[in-house]
Amino acid sequence: MPGYHWLPDRLKVRAQTRRGRADEIRLRRNLPAMTESESAPSTVVPNIADRHEEYSLATGTNTDMAVSVELCRFLVQYCAEYHPERIADLGSGITSWTLRTWRDAQCPSCNVISVDDNPDWLKRSREFSAAAGSGTDGFYTWEEFLDGPAAGTQFDLVVYDFGSVRDRATLMQSAFDLVAPGGERSYVMISRRRGSGGQPGQPHGSPGSPG
Repeated sequence: MPGYHWLPDRLKVRAQTRRGRADEIRLRRNLPAMTESESAPSTVVPNIADRHEEYSLATGTNTDMAVSVELCRFLVQYCAEYHPERIADLGSGITSWTLRTWRDAQCPSCNVISVDDNPDWLKRSREFSAAAGSGTDGFYTWEEFLDGPAAGTQFDLVVYDFGSVRDRATLMQSAFDLVAPGGERSYVMISRRRGSGGQPGQPHGSPGSPG
């Protein structure tokens, strides 16, 4: 009958909406201060949506593969409220620019390290960051990261978005091992993407998975 072919898509959207609402409830419960600082993304890091589009065009990234504008805004909001001093950006890209732009505006002494398991993608991310005015410091391949900055270092915030589905699963525990134990400001944020159980760029469950 007419309209039946739309049913799977409608059910998928409803399921994603329910997951999104559940995620939001957990976010508000675990990070209550976030409800009071929703203007932070636009005032601290303006033009996120424009930069997101520029990044996709400059790097040839499918917008379904890049983290979402919403996650970038959430990262700025979180950082503006909690000021994590050590940040590991696992999976370079638009988040590399977002986190450095926040750092330059609000916390110049904070340390942002961007890591990628793909050297070519790391190069693209570094070049975009430089062109967008947020610098080229702190970019490492995964191997360089393990031999250098990761050695004996624990992070207040880990953003986990490696491109390869295989690597995302294999290296997941390594991401949690990097997080400073205890404390309300120690979190791993995991980006969902198509083909991995959710919409791209959405925080998975509670972003507050304490290390």
